[in-house]
Amino acid sequence: MQKSLVSQLGHFIKNQSVDHDISAKSTFFKILLTIRTTLLTEPFALLGAAISGLLSGILVGLVGVAESSKESSLTSPDINLVIAGLFLAIIFAPVIEELVFRSWIHLRLRYLFLIPGYLMTKVIFSFLGSNDSFLEFYDSLPRILSFSFDSIIVPAVSLIVFYLIGRSLESTNFGKKVYEIGRQKVRFLVILSTLAFAWIHGGNIFQNSFWYLAPFITLSQLISGYFFAFIRLKIGLVYSMISHSIANSVFSVPAFFFGLMSQSPLVADQTAELENLSAGDVIPVLLAGAFLILYVVATIISFVYSAYEHFKFVSKTKSK
Repeated sequence: MQKSLVSQLGHFIKNQSVDHDISAKSTFFKILLTIRTTLLTEPFALLGAAISGLLSGILVGLVGVAESSKESSLTSPDINLVIAGLFLAIIFAPVIEELVFRSWIHLRLRYLFLIPGYLMTKVIFSFLGSNDSFLEFYDSLPRILSFSFDSIIVPAVSLIVFYLIGRSLESTNFGKKVYEIGRQKVRFLVILSTLAFAWIHGGNIFQNSFWYLAPFITLSQLISGYFFAFIRLKIGLVYSMISHSIANSVFSVPAFFFGLMSQSPLVADQTAELENLSAGDVIPVLLAGAFLILYVVATIISFVYSAYEHFKFVSKTKSK
């Protein structure tokens, strides 16, 4: 009997493993299951984000970060950067982060080698960031070009090179042995990948005196990363990318619409009266609101259907 999604998630939480092979299922079924799983689990990650935000606010007050911050400029952002930011959040970042943090859970070398590839980009930017000549050149570039260079071009090239190196070694005895070890250590690798995902998103929290609060500051990433691993193992890597994209859209899509709204001269003018705003100036806000409402409704439907499915599963199990 096919378990309910709630039962499958419960099994994964306890054992860090999945049951019931769905490889024979249609692509439509897998996409639908991915969406259902994301909508069912992401609210817990959002709750974690709320807790993280609260703790971060407390830390800012404790260490006095607010005093060191200058008055921020309220000028409207470049429209090209607004569009690029949306692309980065819902397409590029999910692809890169799923490749780096979850593709290698079975220890296939083509994916395992993405880790040094990712670290290489960190080394490159650390070196270039200390080079005055490069920084001067970098600052002279158009913002969209510099954004593309450090956020897309360099990481993509580095990952492709290391992917090809790892792939060429998979057929060796070393590659086969590593893969067999990975098949036996899935539980450990799921936990490791989740912790690595949270660590990368933790920023400087691990380097200051409040490092012991890191699990709470990165709670959202710990929850999201854990369930992305479930989708990676249960459905596949491409589907964990889709789930990651959906999760990122909760913040990035409304931010995109507000970025469009900020392009209006009247909106950018802080002295402008509200009654002078045209319909075109507020449409992005309405679209952002409509997106969030749609997301909430879809989440409620997912919760209700999953509860119904689980109730039926439990009832059938007890009747046998």
